[in-house]
Amino acid sequence: MTPPDATPFLRRLADRAVSVVCPAKINLTLSVGPPRPDGMHPIDSLMLGLGHCFADTLSLEALDELPSRFSRSFAQDAPLRQTIDWPIASDLACRAHGLMQEYVGRGLPIAANLIKRIPAGSGLGGGSADAAGMMVGLNVLFDLGLSSDQLVQLGLRLGSDIGFAVHIQLGHRAARVSGIGDVIDPVQPHNALNLVLILPDVPCPTEQVYRAFDRLSGELDHTRPHGAELYHQRVIDLLSLEPSNDLVQAAMLTAPKMREIAESCRELGQNPHVTGSGSAMYLVCETFEIAEQHSQSLSRMGVAAIRMKVETEDRS
Repeated sequence: MTPPDATPFLRRLADRAVSVVCPAKINLTLSVGPPRPDGMHPIDSLMLGLGHCFADTLSLEALDELPSRFSRSFAQDAPLRQTIDWPIASDLACRAHGLMQEYVGRGLPIAANLIKRIPAGSGLGGGSADAAGMMVGLNVLFDLGLSSDQLVQLGLRLGSDIGFAVHIQLGHRAARVSGIGDVIDPVQPHNALNLVLILPDVPCPTEQVYRAFDRLSGELDHTRPHGAELYHQRVIDLLSLEPSNDLVQAAMLTAPKMREIAESCRELGQNPHVTGSGSAMYLVCETFEIAEQHSQSLSRMGVAAIRMKVETEDRS
């Protein structure tokens, strides 16, 4: 795996400062199993990082002494600006900083500024991306020398998507993620994807979605994960893959506005796909020009939509 000081999303601003791009992810496939005795749901998912196409930005400056300082805000150009109403102590980036201090056994005083573009409660892994960016940034800024595996395992203490988010930071674009997010098998996606990323202005709280999923789960077949026939391949042709997600019905019950937007997409001749537990959706388009047309149509309907070409070259 790429050494943690050679990351495609981190750049040094000065000897004592770094900037880290924290990319969103989408789930191309997501199979969800029934809850384990501890209440966690095992998953089997093909995840794809969106790279520089859609990401938060975290700036870190080393200080001479504690306490550390944290600031957060949504970017002026964010397609869907939200009120940051969660306390700083519960922010995953802040918690990742605390975990790193605990792990190395000393203070890591910083001034941190997080500029968000990825909406909370969207299924795009924004909080996980910020946590991964914090860990990788601290590792470089303070020359901690933690290995890639150490960073991944630390991330998994905070959240099931953070391990994959660390893999993105280290240069991988896609992986099969299974278990409770702790089994990560990088794969090489083939072909760029022309996407329209759709951001409904409603959150989709993960816990509520999973409760709805448990009520509906009797209708699902858990015997075979979506896309299972592809997972044994090192290189996956994304253009031949039909996205799928076991949480679609549960997400739309939790956030009914998603259903309305999905119907608008079908009127455009496009089948919308849900990422994670929602509420974000995406369209896979044949060309970038078609993606541009659909994003404009959705924007005229008052729906935040971004067209993008996601390159899939593995930089590990």
